[in-house]
Amino acid sequence: IKIKRLVLLGLVGLIVFIIGCGSTTRVPTLSTISISPSTARVIKAETQEFTATGYDQNGNEMEINPSWTVTNNIGSVNPTQGTSTTFTAELGY
Repeated sequence: IKIKRLVLLGLVGLIVFIIGCGSTTRVPTLSTISISPSTARVIKAETQEFTATGYDQNGNEMEINPSWTVTNNIGSVNPTQGTSTTFTAELGY
């Protein structure tokens, strides 16, 4: 009887251990993209480099590959893909 009880307790302990080892981590999901600098004043024909950093739902930095575009024909960016780009102003003072 003692051996059966020990085996049974051992099996229950093993089951609890296996259940306890189940992964509760969530897959990182992009939550925020931070652009640096957040603001810039660039005069005509001058340039400004911008960098994008992605963060997951837990605030951890994660790999991203953003696309960059410019609206209202105020300038251009090069390259248009990646975490960093250089903006060249075509309008301004």
